[in-house]
Amino acid sequence: SRGRRIHASAHGDNDSHLALPNTKGLILPPSPMVVSVYAKHRAAFVEAVAQALGAPTSEIAPQVKAAEPAHGDFTFPTFALAKAQRKPPPSIAAQLATQVRIPGLEISAVGPYLNARLSPDPYVSEVVNSVRTQGERYGSGDEGTGKTVVIDYSSPNIAKPIGFHHIRTTLLGHSIANLYGFRGYKVEGINYL
Repeated sequence: SRGRRIHASAHGDNDSHLALPNTKGLILPPSPMVVSVYAKHRAAFVEAVAQALGAPTSEIAPQVKAAEPAHGDFTFPTFALAKAQRKPPPSIAAQLATQVRIPGLEISAVGPYLNARLSPDPYVSEVVNSVRTQGERYGSGDEGTGKTVVIDYSSPNIAKPIGFHHIRTTLLGHSIANLYGFRGYKVEGINYL
């Protein structure tokens, strides 16, 4: 089974295709699942909102999205609660903002949204500690296991002189391949000639 194929591109001109040497050597052995600092804080926000509402986290988690940068890092819209609570969404968000307290997160209500912003100093400290603890494995993962990603490289036109931009996009493509490989994907590089 080849797994699901995902296509990423960093190419220029293309005419026909030629596979590059296999880049599977970039894939590191599986490591224990490490939850990112960001994911840990998002989970804490979901849990606190669920607890404040008396709802299961499985109902809250899909509703928590990335916030507009001016408002925070996570956001929970309260529109769906308005009918059941018979209150306007901004009122619900303001009430939740007084109930939800999470170390390392600044909670605020902006209109109908409950927002959370990562407090910079504790967040940076946690990330640095994670980097120190995990060393070279920091940022690795296994969510790509069983999946294949195809990277299109620079694809220079062989009828023209090779240009600097071809080297640049080849390096970009190789960097993308390394990142995917580090996250557990099987990486296939393709160069169109």
